[in-house]
Amino acid sequence: MDVFTMAAQAMQSVFNEDADNLAKTTGFIKRERKITGSKFIKTLLFAGLQKLCPSVEACTRSGFSQQLYISAQGLDKRFTKTSCEFVKCVLERALSKTLCAKKHLDADILNRFNAIYINDCSVIGLPWAIKSSFIRWKTCG
Repeated sequence: MDVFTMAAQAMQSVFNEDADNLAKTTGFIKRERKITGSKFIKTLLFAGLQKLCPSVEACTRSGFSQQLYISAQGLDKRFTKTSCEFVKCVLERALSKTLCAKKHLDADILNRFNAIYINDCSVIGLPWAIKSSFIRWKTCG
């Protein structure tokens, strides 16, 4: 299995099962209704891919592809502190996924090391409006 397939499978598990479980854990979903954690997070994800700052109506239209049929007002009511905590937990879960290669690289220079760790130092800037909220959030574990 190549690294792209592994990454796709890891993200599918985060945006499906993990998102539904985290929605219940954070209190975003209290009882089963038409909105689920996975539908909500994928709606936001696909809406964000469309535009830099999508409107609530654009998010609602993105939800149709996830079988989330909800009004713009209904979706707007879901944007609460609890939903922010839920989205933060999903983001943390996605960033915590580790991919390991199955084949060993046969390079003599690397043989003198016990292990090699590669870290990604990417930085994603947050909009100023949510930066202060993000700093106060707790880790979801």
